Amino acid sequence: MSTKRKVEKLMKRFLSALFVIFFSVYLFAEQCDSTIREKLIVIYEQYAKSTSVEDRAQFCLNPNLETMKKYYEGQNLGYTPKKFGDADYYPEEDIYILGEYVDAKNAFRTYEVKVNRYFKKGTEGFKIDWEGSIGYNQLSLAKYNAMKTEEELEFRCYAGLSTSYMDNYYCFSIRDANLSYQFDAYVLKTSESGNNLFNLYTGSEYRPVVLKIQYSNIYKRYFITDFVKLRWNVIEKDVAIDFNSNTTENEGYIETTIKEINLKKEEFDNKKICIRNIYILGVDQMDSNQIIFAVVYENNNNLQSIKIPMSVAIKDNLVGKLNNAINCYGVFHIDAKLGSYIQIESIE
Repeated sequence: MSTKRKVEKLMKRFLSALFVIFFSVYLFAEQCDSTIREKLIVIYEQYAKSTSVEDRAQFCLNPNLETMKKYYEGQNLGYTPKKFGDADYYPEEDIYILGEYVDAKNAFRTYEVKVNRYFKKGTEGFKIDWEGSIGYNQLSLAKYNAMKTEEELEFRCYAGLSTSYMDNYYCFSIRDANLSYQFDAYVLKTSESGNNLFNLYTGSEYRPVVLKIQYSNIYKRYFITDFVKLRWNVIEKDVAIDFNSNTTENEGYIETTIKEINLKKEEFDNKKICIRNIYILGVDQMDSNQIIFAVVYENNNNLQSIKIPMSVAIKDNLVGKLNNAINCYGVFHIDAKLGSYIQIESIE
């Protein structure tokens, strides 16, 4: 046998062995996924069939019995799940999601939808993330809409692109976890939250998201002030990321928000302040002599109005940044004649 034939024979054996190894690894991975899915189904079926809050709580991650009892008050617990979908693992959050198919209704028909049931693996095995799995909110979207309050609140909801229109804004249709209530909410196209949320979509689908929403009595509309995260699972405190670290304190500036300033004006009088990630929606001249402008801001906390005496250079800079996120540095003052205002020092 020639050397060439020997080499070819050895290569064929090597490739065959390599194929067997990879195929075995693939089958093992498939078997593991299937095993995990079956475990999650067994746990969730036991949870779903439980007829008391106490029985359900034993299958849940860090259950709050008081919250669960209040949520289920007046409801008859216990049902047999209809059908389950795939089980997926998300390593970035170390969570497992099992799809459950349930019936949803509207005014015209009953239809089938897939909802996510969230699981976390700990020392006691797999546990259900109850708040994430049911889409728990402290206040329902329906009650929030009825109140028409300007308080910003965080919601687990389904969001999908809406056909409603407002200049410089994306519009999303917001639905509750039961798909029984909805309204439209707007977010600036130039904001980080607006771009991150919009980029999730390729069509008319709805996605489970956590959003901060606020009603504006000025515009008579809802605004999305922050896109918190995709998916409804609870973020554990020990792995949560702090996005509000104070980077300006060492420079003599107090990092704050317009909402906080308006609530505690005396505490901020004559203090150097920094307000991050604000949006200028309009600039109107109030006094031609002192060049005082009323500026409406939208930051990730609130919609506010504030007076700003400024130089022509600052004015031109502000007008050039309409509907763009900026960081504002200045000194807050309370004046008997002018009222409260920010003396801007710089904008970035």
